[in-house]
Amino acid sequence: MAFGISGFGAKGFSSGFLNGIRTGHEMNRQDRLDEERKADRAETRAYRNRMMDQRQQTLDMNAELNQLRSNALKDEEFMRRGKFVSKRVRAAMSDRNGSPLTLEAFKSLPDDERMKRIDTMNQGAAWFNNEAGFMKKYLASSPSGAINPDKPVAGYQLLESDQGNLGVLTHLNRTDGETGPLDYPGRKDGQGTIMPVEVFSDLLWNTSGVFDDGKLTEKEKLKLLEDKETRLADRKHKYRMTENAAKPVQPTNMQRNIEYLVSNGLAKNKSEALKITQRAKSNPTKLVADMVEASEENQLMFQVKPGDPRYRSREQMISEAYGLIDQISGKESEAQPAPRVIQGQEGSDGVLPPQAAQQLREGKVTSFGNGQQWTLDSGRPVRVK
Repeated sequence: MAFGISGFGAKGFSSGFLNGIRTGHEMNRQDRLDEERKADRAETRAYRNRMMDQRQQTLDMNAELNQLRSNALKDEEFMRRGKFVSKRVRAAMSDRNGSPLTLEAFKSLPDDERMKRIDTMNQGAAWFNNEAGFMKKYLASSPSGAINPDKPVAGYQLLESDQGNLGVLTHLNRTDGETGPLDYPGRKDGQGTIMPVEVFSDLLWNTSGVFDDGKLTEKEKLKLLEDKETRLADRKHKYRMTENAAKPVQPTNMQRNIEYLVSNGLAKNKSEALKITQRAKSNPTKLVADMVEASEENQLMFQVKPGDPRYRSREQMISEAYGLIDQISGKESEAQPAPRVIQGQEGSDGVLPPQAAQQLREGKVTSFGNGQQWTLDSGRPVRVK
């Protein structure tokens, strides 16, 4: 009695089974393609996000850089202007010998000269009031009321200070509409604010916003000026550091070599490329042997035979390996441009370039550069003289 599968012949079974396998393979292949597409899209999104983050970081850094540049220029101009105004005020309030004028001596000056000096002093006082924020700083703690920012200063007057020299009396418009003196350390009742012109000039000079009530020593005044210049120098230094950070960092020679090894498939990753560069310095002979062996295995694996443009003889592999090692084993410095390879010329670094080495092996050229003679030693070009 014959045994078989009812309604399902052997041929039909075989065909259905193979079709099932084929369909399964196609489904698996499609699944793999879908997964690869998803991975590609995810990688693309991640790359786009990284680029956007880098762009935002660049914009933020440029904004900070511009702010630092603006602040540095503003501080430098403020100090320069303060010193200039101070010298003018001191000269206007002094005699030809540089000594402060007394009130009587000032009154005895010709009218036009006296008015010119008053204008100079008033301009200096107005600049100091507006730029240094000196008046507003002390008025904020004054019981007489806050300053009216629209009309901060009503005028200036010249009075005799405690030492008998010229001084500055400042008045301002208060928010209540009345005109009164500004509360000021050392002010006398009914006199308003009196600053000896020497003190006023020193305030302009140090531009630090610190009130000099005449009790500061010359050493303390110099310290105020040095502190201001130190802060300005620090800000300039930070600006320069930020500006340099915004510039792209040029890769070193080793970094270029690592990128070259990875991008050309000579190393799987940067870690392996780093090991190759280290071996190129420590044991180049063993590295050449390993590189030649790997190249031969690749040619066998991919069946690259003579006549194929990718084919390399063992001598070519050795020469190219030594050329690569000579390139990547150089000192850690900024990479110099590679010498142009010209038929019949030697490389500028004393190493025969691969193209010239090939000409030497083929017998086309035996001398290079300025009469130097080359020969082959185990397939490696060696200079004779």
